[in-house]
Amino acid sequence: MVTFALIGCAHIHTPGFIKTLAKRQQAGEIKVKYIWDPTPARAQAAAAELGAKFIATHGRVWSDDEVKAVVICSETNLHKKLVTTAAAAGKHMFVEKPLGMGSKDSRAMANAIDQAGVLFTTGYFNRGNPMHRFIKKEIDAGSFGKITRVRGSNVHSGALGGWFDAKPADPAHDWR
Repeated sequence: MVTFALIGCAHIHTPGFIKTLAKRQQAGEIKVKYIWDPTPARAQAAAAELGAKFIATHGRVWSDDEVKAVVICSETNLHKKLVTTAAAAGKHMFVEKPLGMGSKDSRAMANAIDQAGVLFTTGYFNRGNPMHRFIKKEIDAGSFGKITRVRGSNVHSGALGGWFDAKPADPAHDWR
């Protein structure tokens, strides 16, 4: 069993991560110990869903030897500080995209992760998509001949579905 902390609940995919973490917790594979977010209402809602402890500051996570890994779903402008702090504390990480505000921040985070020797991945889930893996295999096998151009898109109905509409009465689910 691996003990996790959820650091930040601001990303649109946070509800999906909470569902995944809850399933893995119910299966006895992991434990989510702490939830932190700069907006307490978001952290408290996530903590209630996961049966985890809401914490007002994230510093406690970095010094807790039981916590081996963190899922960082904070606002992107907080990633550099959170990732470099997690790396310095020896915590393995999943960090939602985008990693940084620019290449300078991303390089600093990559260097900290490399120096710490922790496991890390970011939320570019399409790399593991079975359809994309199949296409890559077929390209490598030469099934499509010489490829001179590729175009693709990955879209969702978030804007039309109101995902990003302001929700002042529901700050835990206001992704704007």
